[in-house]
Order: sequence, then C-alpha cells, then structure tokens
Amino acid sequence: MGLITANRDRFRREDVTLQLDDIQALILRNRPEPHVGIHAMLHIDDTYGGRDLIARLAPHIPSAEGFHDDLDSWTGVAFSH
Repeated sequence: MGLITANRDRFRREDVTLQLDDIQALILRNRPEPHVGIHAMLHIDDTYGGRDLIARLAPHIPSAEGFHDDLDSWTGVAFSH
C-alpha cells in the first residue's frame, strides 16, 4: 500500500475538520490582482525577543475563519528553523 493510498483512507474528507481560526487566511485566499508582495527575512537570536515579536504580530495576521472578508491587504508569516 502506497503512502498516498494509506493517507487517503486515513484522512477521509468527511472525517477531517479544519480549525480555521488556527490557519492563516492567505492559505485559502485568492491572490489579489495586481499582486504586490514584500518579503522580509529576519534572524532572531534572542528567544524572548522572538516570542515578543510573534506576540506583537499575531493580532495583525487574519485567520482563515474570515478568509472571505474583503480586505485591501493582509499579512502572512512563515518561520524556518
């Protein structure tokens, strides 16, 4: 049995519920036209400073719960170790 087949049987669509308030809206949103994006890369050395940054950013990141809301712009955040 292949990996895809095993997961298809394990995660049937009718059994999966998404927690939209825990997913960034940009995952479900269509990209606006014209599209303009800005990327910023940060290196964070201080654990407490990084946590503070996340706490300050979180209220400005729309969740997928309101992905259909008509917004002029939005913020998405990604982390890499």
